[in-house]
Amino acid sequence: MATRAGVRHTGQHRAGGWLVQALMCVAVLPLLLMPVVLVAAPTISVEILGEGVDPGVAPNVTSHVNRLGISSGAEARRLRVLIEKNAHTALEAFGHYDASVKVDIAGDNGKATITLRVTPGQPVLWHDTAVRLSGPGAQDPLFLDVLAKHALQPGTPLRHDQYETLKKQLHSTALSNGYFDGEFQQQRLLIDRAGHRADVDLAFDTGVRYRLGEVTFGPSELGRRELQRQVPFRPGDPYEEAQMTRLNRNLLDSGYFQSVSLQPQRPSARAGEEAIVPVKVELQDAKDNRVSVGLGYGTDTGPRVKLGWVKPLLNSAGHSLNLSTSLSEPKKEAVAQYKIPDGEPGYDFWLLQVGYQEENFEDSSYELFSYGVSRQQRVFGDWQRTYFANVKHERGFQDGEYTEDRPSDSFYIAPGISFSHTGSEGGLHPRSGHRFSSDLEFSDPWIGSDTEYVRLQVMAKYLFSLSERQQLLLRGQAGMIWSDQFSQVPVSVRFYAGGDQSIRGYDYNSLSPLDEQGNLVGGNRLLVGGADYLYQFRPNWLAALFVDHGGALDETNEPLFSGAGFGVRWLSPVGSLSLDLAQALNGEDEGKYRLHFTMGTLL
Repeated sequence: MATRAGVRHTGQHRAGGWLVQALMCVAVLPLLLMPVVLVAAPTISVEILGEGVDPGVAPNVTSHVNRLGISSGAEARRLRVLIEKNAHTALEAFGHYDASVKVDIAGDNGKATITLRVTPGQPVLWHDTAVRLSGPGAQDPLFLDVLAKHALQPGTPLRHDQYETLKKQLHSTALSNGYFDGEFQQQRLLIDRAGHRADVDLAFDTGVRYRLGEVTFGPSELGRRELQRQVPFRPGDPYEEAQMTRLNRNLLDSGYFQSVSLQPQRPSARAGEEAIVPVKVELQDAKDNRVSVGLGYGTDTGPRVKLGWVKPLLNSAGHSLNLSTSLSEPKKEAVAQYKIPDGEPGYDFWLLQVGYQEENFEDSSYELFSYGVSRQQRVFGDWQRTYFANVKHERGFQDGEYTEDRPSDSFYIAPGISFSHTGSEGGLHPRSGHRFSSDLEFSDPWIGSDTEYVRLQVMAKYLFSLSERQQLLLRGQAGMIWSDQFSQVPVSVRFYAGGDQSIRGYDYNSLSPLDEQGNLVGGNRLLVGGADYLYQFRPNWLAALFVDHGGALDETNEPLFSGAGFGVRWLSPVGSLSLDLAQALNGEDEGKYRLHFTMGTLL
């Protein structure tokens, strides 16, 4: 077992001042390329002379005046009447029909300013707001919730957008939930300007609610049983647009199809036909064979090549085969996966896997052959749970030779369970979101293994949107290995830290406890955290400031390591490209700089 903690690097050089300056120039180059735009349009300010006015009034007035596209003070003087007219239109939208507007224009070009001094006057208030529902859905909570959420409260100022939103929500709720014949019987908004009151008379007839019928599929190599398994509803269920969306997603996410076209066959219940909506689905099967080639680069791995071959449909039961390989200087990997669907489409399946992995870092290396079976299911809403059992044969070396601190040849069986959850808003480049995963596995001689251990690892990332241009990314990783004979725990199971995805400023897997000879032996504990502050300085470009802290340990009182720096992110059409300059803040590499380049996603 290791007796001291430390860090050792190979091939690392201290970056001089010229290098830091050059990299800083690279980081700020996008700023220098930003186009310079000279805006001659006048500044528009709105001054409200009165209290208790809706805060949206001033921005609405500004927006309406901006629509005139005035480019100078001289033009503003010619269009003074239109400026005043547009301002009144904006004020009436908030119930201020008696408002007065005084327009002041200063300057001709350059720094011209348009000032609108607005006296809102007595607003028009909602008075009688009668909204009536009729038809079979009159008591449906779907419509009652709309009325409660978008109620027009008597005694409050008239807002035309509230009235239009209420009508739009009633209509859209009807269409998305199968009330296809719903229509307004009455739509009246009466405004008494002299009496400062507004009366509403709305009458909406829901009509009957349609129900979902049988789903029929066009030609496909996938068997009918598997096709029907993709359907998330039963015939006779109330129609919901969400069910159509889910059916479409199930079919596309299955990987079996290149294109999907849903065609609900909607009759007219008002014409006396039965209110049933059969659904016809036209499918185009995915290509028999899909080949992919990927190229990448990381400062930890150097150039990377990924090759993949997928056969999405081996038989009518929906079995599929996936072969992939990844090659880089420190790591080589090849995996074959055979997938058998079972239960909920896209989320419930069996996976048979065979793999080979070879990794070299610092003075350590290992070869790993693995065979496994796993069962993945969706639980607790959108969580993914996976039961797995892997049979592994590993050969581990240090400087190419066997040492007593690690096994040179291990056969072990490792069953376990994992949970994961991902959620985000913003698609490929999310504005906010999270990613969480946890893995628990064990091995013991009583199940036929050469080693015994229990290993737990947890990872979490959280992306927060601080403002329109600012984000904060927090990440953390923790792990623990329990074993009475840690020297017999395989290399691939032990913890190492440092690198692009760990603690920047240090080499890949270079942070680890050391033995008496100064060799890295891995830790039985892992604790890593980091924070990135991101600022969008132009579309698809982010500047970053970051700090990382942590390490791989074998004793709780061992030192941790820190790295900090800055960088840029390019949000490309295929993912996020990151370039970071990080400095090691302690350890043997204290003060040294390291450049990190990675490709992936913010989460």
